[in-house]
Amino acid sequence: MTREPIDSGRLDWIWNGELGEQGYTDLDLETTSRVLSRVCPTCAAGVGEWCRTPGGHVLDHLDLQHLTRRRFELSPRQPRSMLKRLDGLARVVGGLSA
Repeated sequence: MTREPIDSGRLDWIWNGELGEQGYTDLDLETTSRVLSRVCPTCAAGVGEWCRTPGGHVLDHLDLQHLTRRRFELSPRQPRSMLKRLDGLARVVGGLSA
């Protein structure tokens, strides 16, 4: 059985207090957790990772995450096609970093 990303431990760092010290509210932390629980369709940032620019600069704030990641929701009618595209993007980006 595959664990949900939010339960995998990859997002635990969000709740360690550092973001709270930067002014994140509890609602901000929940939103950050939800956003970072998905792979970014734009830059292929993994679960629990901040998005990055094409030049590799880390976008380390909730408001800087790619819009496609913040608004990404699977359509109940076509979830498989979206997952296939995300998987293909992750493979391409993974192949470039190898």
